[in-house]
Amino acid sequence: MLENSTKDLVFIVSGGRTGTTFFGDYLSDVVEDCYSEHEPDLLVGFQAKTRKRIKRFGIYHMVIGRLLRQTGIRNLAQKYLSGELSDSQIIDKIYKHRRRYHGSIEASLIVESYYVWYGLLGPLRKSYPDAKILAIIRDPRDWVRSWMNYGGFYGKSDQIKWFGQSRVTPAVIGDTIQAQKWAEMTHFEKICWNWNLTYGLISNFVESDDHGRVFRFEDIFLTGADENSLEKLMDFTTRFEHRQYSYDLEKLKTKPSANSSKKTLPSWLDWTPEQARQMDRLCGDLMRANNYGLETEWLNKLNQ
Repeated sequence: MLENSTKDLVFIVSGGRTGTTFFGDYLSDVVEDCYSEHEPDLLVGFQAKTRKRIKRFGIYHMVIGRLLRQTGIRNLAQKYLSGELSDSQIIDKIYKHRRRYHGSIEASLIVESYYVWYGLLGPLRKSYPDAKILAIIRDPRDWVRSWMNYGGFYGKSDQIKWFGQSRVTPAVIGDTIQAQKWAEMTHFEKICWNWNLTYGLISNFVESDDHGRVFRFEDIFLTGADENSLEKLMDFTTRFEHRQYSYDLEKLKTKPSANSSKKTLPSWLDWTPEQARQMDRLCGDLMRANNYGLETEWLNKLNQ
């Protein structure tokens, strides 16, 4: 366990394409005494933001260590999932690059949205026993479509390759069955596999964690969503044993939140039965556990 932090911490995790940028960008504006940031140590090209982050975290952590695959949450998660690094080693690395970051922020509540924490939830909890861990899950039919329309992600144009990084694969985590099939799997199937891995890890963690909670993307962002869901999420995010941070819910509702991308893969209603069955083979159990894929139209596709 790390030395006690004087800050209240919230880590927002997901599989990406779930509105986490929205929370990172806007919670500082609507919650008292709060600093929120999306992916605080991610390289974002030759931008002013990158220069600021290099100054904050150091050139080794931001650039050199990434190229050597020794730093960066993505690299650490893959090393942890593969068994290359132990809990204690990961905790030490988390401490080294987050201590100065947290110490540089004046606000009492720090909210970090960074989807790749999903691969380090155990060490993250041991590092910060009192932190809130908020996960956002999205219907895999829309999530896979969003990633495919966004571009990259196991594709040739995946930008993380520019910095010597890679995506997690079955071989990394010892999934020998899918590793044997990986080379022949379609781009669509690979992203389905990733959804199941990501949210399987998140679900298993949250089930036994007192300070973890999963919220559905559809209940927060989509038109016609449960009106109380956003309030429940914000109450979870801002309520600690010693303090309840006040927030302006109405102001939060007015902020833009949609992920936009080009449209190449259509809605699942227009998928082929084979696409539906491919997803069901890779994601079906976890989908149904989260009340996805129960529509008559979807079941008909699976049975065709």
